[in-house]
Amino acid sequence: MIRSALVALFAGLFLWTASASGENPAATLYDRETLAYWGERYARTSNRILHEGLFPELDLQEYKALGSVELAFPPRGDDLIGFYAAWPPPKIVLPVVSLKLLDDLSIAYAWLWAKGYSFETVDAYVAMLRYKPLAAFPGGRYPSPFEALGIPANAIDDPQVDDMSLRFFNSARAFILAHELAHILYKHEGRGPQVLQDEIAADRFALDLLARAGNVPMGIILYFQAMAHWSPNRAQFRSDAAWKAFIAEHRTHPLSAERITRIAQALDELAPAFAKYDPTSEADTALVRDIASSLSVLVDYLDDGEMQLCVGEAAAKAEVADLAPRRAGTSFLDCGD
Repeated sequence: MIRSALVALFAGLFLWTASASGENPAATLYDRETLAYWGERYARTSNRILHEGLFPELDLQEYKALGSVELAFPPRGDDLIGFYAAWPPPKIVLPVVSLKLLDDLSIAYAWLWAKGYSFETVDAYVAMLRYKPLAAFPGGRYPSPFEALGIPANAIDDPQVDDMSLRFFNSARAFILAHELAHILYKHEGRGPQVLQDEIAADRFALDLLARAGNVPMGIILYFQAMAHWSPNRAQFRSDAAWKAFIAEHRTHPLSAERITRIAQALDELAPAFAKYDPTSEADTALVRDIASSLSVLVDYLDDGEMQLCVGEAAAKAEVADLAPRRAGTSFLDCGD
């Protein structure tokens, strides 16, 4: 398994309707009661991020175009990681199952980091959801992140874990919301040969807006890592032409090495702007540049078809028990560093 890009950091939306195994974890991961409970909480906190964190940073023309945007929280969507914008009327759709997964992965990363364990099991968990047949999981059901990764139910009782996971989750949500606002602002169609360039434009708007707000986007690393292990990739297609045709016809939020490279470049350029609340401090600027540097690991993965195939094959064969916490430097998905 590739080394998590978060190792480098700590050292210093999408319409794919089923997993590669032909099943859809979005349909059954988490039960109805869990999604109902968390849906109410996510609605409150996501609206707070939008209205108190992002809207005040919009200029007049942007606010005229986006001030009426509302958020929708269906329990489930077609995709496991499936955030998207729609209009008219303008709205951003945030399926609760996708938010809950992102929330739990944020806590898992923070807990594993705090305890000195490898992050690679989190990447492997997402890959297993994508490549491992449902019937091959214990009890014929998809395990939740905590259950699969051995994360204690009271993980956030540790203040360090609670603080770190919230920073991951909230900044990832802020990026997602800002990205979807851009699609509404620019009226992107979500299909066609220009779709990747639309994504790059929406990413840049999102990062510009987060910089205005002084919101360091720590959570985009784990968000894009999850996307990289869940989304379709170039290795599944016989040619570049076939891959590009698939993106143009089927993908609303394609992920590519070019897209991540452009995000890293934008972060490096915007790094000083994130120190909004303390321009004399270099801490936020350095952190943003660390995030940009860490994304290079993901670029390498997205450019490496052999690595992607290896990860898929290994994840399909692996057992959930293999996801138990393990010290850094050990991996059961033996696909190199």
